[in-house]
Amino acid sequence: MLTVLPHESRQAWLLRRLRERYEHPEEVRAYSKQVKQGLTPEEIVLLNSLLPGSCRIANLGCGAGREALALVEKGHRVVALDISRAMLRGARQLARESRLELACVWMSDPLRLPLPHRAFDRVLALAQLLSHIPGTEARVALLSEVRRVLVPGGMFIASVTDRAAAADLCFGDEDPGDQLSPLERAAGWEEGDIWVWQPSEARLDTPLFFHLHTREEIISELEAAGLRLVAYVGGHELTPAAASDAYRYRFVVARRENQRR
Repeated sequence: MLTVLPHESRQAWLLRRLRERYEHPEEVRAYSKQVKQGLTPEEIVLLNSLLPGSCRIANLGCGAGREALALVEKGHRVVALDISRAMLRGARQLARESRLELACVWMSDPLRLPLPHRAFDRVLALAQLLSHIPGTEARVALLSEVRRVLVPGGMFIASVTDRAAAADLCFGDEDPGDQLSPLERAAGWEEGDIWVWQPSEARLDTPLFFHLHTREEIISELEAAGLRLVAYVGGHELTPAAASDAYRYRFVVARRENQRR
């Protein structure tokens, strides 16, 4: 059972839950099984249009390497990052078995990238990674780090769960507007914050924090970090072969602004 440590903030507690969930052997096994599936049809269409030649890519929240290894096979130079050492060990092992060269980097701080300035053409945060970050301020902090490591004109490619499209996750047939009580707001909860019980096939009794974005919200967070939205597109808009749950999320494509506004 996870408990709040003395003087631990809500944000720190939620991020610690995230790390401990993804360190669990059952979660690592579940993510390792996904590696053989490779990129989804909608990811293939999107990335083929945005990754010319051999790109230098930072893959945030790489898990056991599903996206990273598929991209290395396509000839890209990938640095895979995760907050879970166990996931990174899994990714390294699968890379060795496939005889692929994959650099793996552990993120000791979920909101800071241990990477040099202006070193990457693209930064990827797929599988709704941003949805796991609690609070607008924290998400802007991570996005600011993304901007720092991108070359001028470089692109950030992510997926977020769209609040209106995914209303069934927590609101049923109700209007997804103003759901929070004054007490919840005072405790730091924001509209769109929910718990998710099964982010994978792993059957673990430890729910994770999840934030459902609106388009306006992601634009605001990107702009605060010095990134400009280029596209906000659904999987089924990219290909009719998209995953069955692709209606719930949107791909975000943003470009690094040279000057902050």
